[in-house]
Amino acid sequence: MSSPKPPQALPHLRVFLASPGDVTDERARALKVLERLRYDPLLRGRVTLEAVAWDKPGAGAPMLATLTPQEAIAQGLCKPSECDIVVTIFWTRMGTPLPKEWKKADGEPYLSGTEWEFLDAMQAAIDKGKPEVLLYRRTEVPSFLPMDPEIMEKLQQWQQVEGFFDSLRNPDGSIRQSHNAYDTPEQFEQDLERHFKGLIGRLLGLTAEPPKQLPVDLKPYLKDLIEATDHIKISGIGSGVGKTRSATRYPIERLYTSLRSREAMEADLKAGTVGLAELLPKYPRLLIEG
Repeated sequence: MSSPKPPQALPHLRVFLASPGDVTDERARALKVLERLRYDPLLRGRVTLEAVAWDKPGAGAPMLATLTPQEAIAQGLCKPSECDIVVTIFWTRMGTPLPKEWKKADGEPYLSGTEWEFLDAMQAAIDKGKPEVLLYRRTEVPSFLPMDPEIMEKLQQWQQVEGFFDSLRNPDGSIRQSHNAYDTPEQFEQDLERHFKGLIGRLLGLTAEPPKQLPVDLKPYLKDLIEATDHIKISGIGSGVGKTRSATRYPIERLYTSLRSREAMEADLKAGTVGLAELLPKYPRLLIEG
């Protein structure tokens, strides 16, 4: 008797969160989105997701006193380039500058640990086609009070963020690298969940279940309809304007209409060019009232 096959391991995707410290709300929401996706009907039982984040409860990187924060994160977590998806978020801050030993290929210093994480991911994506990199920017205008003793430092941080996103454009102003803009943390959460679903589904080769089609053979239904009423009301979605047309009564033996203007409906009714039997499968939102 052959032994049962061991269960096949599910694909495992690691998601790295990179950001300065002014978007803690977004980071918390990103972790909640990843937790919710474990129970999403399309993904449940098909993939495991792991958040890679220094502030993840119970799984962050230890901040050793002998290391800078970025060194501690680099030693305690896998690099962005080693993950499957990297999410980078900016608002008013670029982040804390790295020590002078951390330099780009051109010798320029990194503006912050977040910039290093983003560029590490981007270089790997160019070289190896992985990870997928999602860049987000909060567009809500910050308020800097004149009496704030840290106003100059905050303005400098804001200017660095502006310069970073300016660098994503070509000299002629055209976009070289795209990003996702959002107004509030609530919108970020909604956008991120939608982006994750599409991106993870694409990585796994998954597709959503197609909508169920109405049966083509409507003769039994039409027979019951004719026996039940002398007239029907037909209303549908108007073409091009996105508004529901008001219901119109038609004799049961003249079941011809269209989902266009009232004039077009009357013309089709007289000409008999569109039959209800072919209309219903094509427009499942059509409403019929006896």
